[in-house]
Formats: sequence, structure tokens, C-alpha cells
Amino acid sequence: MKIRNGFVSNSSSSSFIVATDGQTVIDFKVTIDLAEYGDVIKTKGDLDNYFTHNYGSSWRKDDEYLMDNYNKCVDALKRGKILILGYVSNEGEPEEYLLYESGIPQADGLEVIQDVES
Repeated sequence: MKIRNGFVSNSSSSSFIVATDGQTVIDFKVTIDLAEYGDVIKTKGDLDNYFTHNYGSSWRKDDEYLMDNYNKCVDALKRGKILILGYVSNEGEPEEYLLYESGIPQADGLEVIQDVES
């Protein structure tokens, strides 16, 4: 917990100080298991249950955007992929905040059907 004296705003920024011999570029690597932020879906039946549970029984008729994502998910399952349907917040742990702000990065074997919408 940070304790500050003086004026405190509702800003999410923070300052830092570093000493360097001239090197200003750093490597920054974070390993994140996306399964920790969502449900792992392996079958079309599980996908149907997920969509109905999260979006209601009439989502197929009411939401073209959801139907488009659903069809992309079905296609991915047919190609032998597993799905992770997840949610991240800007109020979570640093890794979750990074996903929220930056989206899902490109990675081998990873196909982003819907990116994080911050």
C-alpha cells in the first residue's frame, strides 16, 4: 500500500526514478496463463452452455456481434483449437491490468477471436 503526504488525486499514474550508465531500454517480459482469466472450452456443447449462461437463451436472435463471435469459436473448435473465453479488469493484479491495457499479444499458435476492449 502506498502512503502519500500532500495532494492525492484519483490518477492511476505513478512516478519512478532510475540511475543508469546511459542504458534506457529494458526488456520487460511477463508470462500470463490466459486460462486463469476465463473458462476453457473444448466442445461445442460447452460453448453453447457458456453463451446461454452468460448471454441468455435468446442471444442467437438478439445479437449479431455475439453470433459472429460464436461462429468463429465453432470454426476454431472444428479446427482442433481450444477456446478461452475470459474477462479482465483494470483493477486486478498487474498482469491482469497489463492485459486490460495492452490487449492479447501476438503469439505462435494463438488466434485472437475477440481482443480485450478497454
